[in-house]
Formats: sequence, structure tokens, C-alpha cells
Amino acid sequence: MINKDIERFIKTSETNIMIPKKNTSMVFEDNALTHAMLILKQSNYTQIPVLDYDSKFKGLISLHHIYRILGEELFNDFDKLSNYKVKDFIDNHYAIINENYQLEDVMNLLINYNFINVVSDGNKYIGMITRSAILKNMNFLIHNTDKIIKEL
Repeated sequence: MINKDIERFIKTSETNIMIPKKNTSMVFEDNALTHAMLILKQSNYTQIPVLDYDSKFKGLISLHHIYRILGEELFNDFDKLSNYKVKDFIDNHYAIINENYQLEDVMNLLINYNFINVVSDGNKYIGMITRSAILKNMNFLIHNTDKIIKEL
């Protein structure tokens, strides 16, 4: 179990561990597949969230998953890709957590996932928690333990 003071420090630190929706690259399930590929390329992420128009989380999309489905067709006729929709390529293998998460749950999920999608009770997408954000906070905590303990 994680100490509640440590958890509160990490969850409320200036370098918030959650990247809010407004700062996250994402696509809508009804977007053209070519749009998703462009966003993936420009964002430098390997996977990005897929939402519906009510901001409800639907899954992830990645170039790897697109290639697994289309195979060589991906390279043979790029114009044909605009006929596909993002919803046809949603990857359902992801980590998801409620916005009222416990830090221990986050730590356990980040063992196997690079990021965790954060949703509201109504499954509306709120943002993501990345492994690197947790590691940055833990690094700060480890190197400033004495100072932080005095503040707690």
C-alpha cells in the first residue's frame, strides 16, 4: 500500500501526472483512417485514443494495428484508405482507469502499459497518465525526500 501523503503529493504535484484531454492527440471513431494515420505520424505516439462525438472512450488506434488488419494493402493503394473509418481499426487492448483512481492501481497498470486512459464514471475521456510522467515524479520524490517530508 502506498503512503497516503506520498500519493497526495504525486497526484497534486505541479507536474501533474495526468495529461488532460485538451493536450492529448486523439481521433474520433467516424474519422477517415487516413486522418488517424496523419495524426499518428504528427504526434509521434505509437497509439492514440479513439473517441465518439460525445467524448466517450472507444479504444485505441495504432499504425501497428492498422498494418495487422490491412497487411500489404496499406502500401498498395493509399487513396483506397480514405474509404475506411477509424472505428474499423480500434484496438481493444488498453489500460483504462476511473478519474478517482488510486495511485497503486496506476503503478500496477504501468508495469504492462506505456500509458493509462483516464475516464469519468460515464466513460468520457479525461486524459492519460503516462509511465514517463510517473517516473519523473518518482525521480523528483526520491531526490527530494527530506524536503518533501518536511512539507507534508
